[in-house]
Parts: sequence; structure tokens; C-alpha cells
Amino acid sequence: MTNLRRLALPLLPAAALVLEALPFGVRMVFAPGPETRAVTFHAFFSFLPFGYGVFGPVIAALLTVFLLIAALLTRKQDRTPGVTVLSAAALLAAVSPLFYVPDTFTVCGGLICVLLALELAFSLLPERKAD
Repeated sequence: MTNLRRLALPLLPAAALVLEALPFGVRMVFAPGPETRAVTFHAFFSFLPFGYGVFGPVIAALLTVFLLIAALLTRKQDRTPGVTVLSAAALLAAVSPLFYVPDTFTVCGGLICVLLALELAFSLLPERKAD
């Protein structure tokens, strides 16, 4: 396993978790009146979007926690199938609001998707064998 891959596998989900904890991940638009709109921003860990039917961010946040744990546990091993599956599932959950509620997607959510996609790419890289 290359040094870059060994370093990136735990650092990318850690950076994604920091972004998921910031209150800029999910944008919610409410209509308190017929002509007024109230826009609020919430973290991926917030259950308010979950209560309004935006399930992806909370699921992505929980999967990212499990992804970080799996990346730390498999750091010494060459094979990382659990990290690959978890990163793909977290990426799909993070991107899913873009498909059914595009108004909730933010720049912070896009950066989280980029970090999870990089995690998936690094977990799919073949490991180098030293002969």
C-alpha cells in the first residue's frame, strides 16, 4: 500500500466529518407566509432535515463515522473492501438529496461529496507489493 493511500484513507473521512458537523451542509427553505421564504442551514447530523424527508445527509453522516472507524482499523492491511463499500454508500447518501430535493444541496455538501469520492477512488487503487 502506498504511503499516500495509507495517509489519505483516514484523513479524507475525517475532513468530511468536520464539514458535516458545520451548520452549512443542508439548506432548508420554509414558507412562513404566502410571499415570504425563510432559508435555514443545518449540519448533516441535524435531524430537522430528516424529519422533513431529506434522509440522505443524516445517513451519509452516520456512514462517514463508520467509514472513519473502518479506515483506521484497516490502516495496516493491504485490502480494504469494507472501506470501499462504506465510502460508496456514504457518497450515494450524500448525493441523493440532489436527485429528489435539489434546493437542499449546498457548496459544503458538494465538498463533502468530493471528499467521499476521493475516498472511494483511493480505496479502489491497487496496492503495491514490495517483492
